Amino acid sequence: MIHSCLLNHIESFLPALASFSLAEHDCLLSESCMSTFLRHKYLMLLFRISRWCTGRSALSVMCLETLRSHAPDLLCLALFQSRTPPKSLLFESPFAFSLLHSRGLNDGSIPKCHLQRRAIYVVFKSVLSLRKVADECKNGPSKDAPGDHLGQTKECGSSEMITEAEKHALQAEEWLIDWLLMQIDLVGDISSYKLCDVANSLASSFLQRFMDEDDVMLQMLLELFNLPILSSFAVHQNESHSLLFATLKPLRLFAAFLSVVHYDHTVIIDYLISNNTGILCLQYLLRCLHIVGSTWPEFVCMSTTRKENRSAEVTPSLQIHDVKTTHLVFGQRINMMKGACCLVSLKLAIDRMQEKSLFPYNATPLLKRLQLVQQLWQRERRIS
Repeated sequence: MIHSCLLNHIESFLPALASFSLAEHDCLLSESCMSTFLRHKYLMLLFRISRWCTGRSALSVMCLETLRSHAPDLLCLALFQSRTPPKSLLFESPFAFSLLHSRGLNDGSIPKCHLQRRAIYVVFKSVLSLRKVADECKNGPSKDAPGDHLGQTKECGSSEMITEAEKHALQAEEWLIDWLLMQIDLVGDISSYKLCDVANSLASSFLQRFMDEDDVMLQMLLELFNLPILSSFAVHQNESHSLLFATLKPLRLFAAFLSVVHYDHTVIIDYLISNNTGILCLQYLLRCLHIVGSTWPEFVCMSTTRKENRSAEVTPSLQIHDVKTTHLVFGQRINMMKGACCLVSLKLAIDRMQEKSLFPYNATPLLKRLQLVQQLWQRERRIS
């Protein structure tokens, strides 16, 4: 059980620890063992305590300000850049920097993806937590809000507290919007491509950054469901706003999720039965399938546009080498016919497992939503 007093102590020492752990010291190269390992461990700590941010404005503000002040290099990395998988997962270990540097082999090309994943998640979690606190101060706690036994404090009551909570939330949201729009601006000139195709590519590239850690990816996808500031882009102000809205729509992220697992229903089953990802994947699928069932025409039309002079299996993706140069390469396209087939295959496979009592929990709610997808898919095939 986490108590408020313990979290108060954590809030008090984390900023001091950040100035030593996250900063790139003059006496240590950023690739050296101690500096990189300390950054890794500190970000792991932020990642783990971010689950307690909900209901605690001070902790959320501290996490966000710590990353902005002490780890700007991680937030400046291109969020939607097409990523080449490492030759080995060992290259993403915090010890890889030290080992290669000691042998004179580190040319600075080793990515910081394992650090950036956690930094990005903590940023979104902190901003969303601040918005939740502000909303609960105005409207009261939601029915499913965790109680004080999770170490959350009742921060609201007076009008001054409500105003302060709203101020923190608005400041965090404004910064997040500016940061996301900066990431979109790195994409460069996309005028020769359809908005849907570019959004598909960016969504896939975004998820590829998290693929090496399934639990982090699923937690990130669940958090993005709760991103209220996306609604502000529904009335598009310019091309960057339109592209950001299209890229981070939950329906498109689900389409990209199916694409990055290569439309393989067995991968999703592995997620569903894993101890680490089972509940996360179940929650994510239930929420996505609810949207798919109610917006089926939009879902099946989300495929990447076919090009007459290109293979039907590829789509432009973006590799950003600097802020002024954008190179278009080709990667796997989003194909929602394959996506629908994947969901139908998932439904049939879970059916078989449940009949033989091989599925670890009651999957009836999930099967009901998958059955609706199957019916919609069968109707789609009859029409076509």
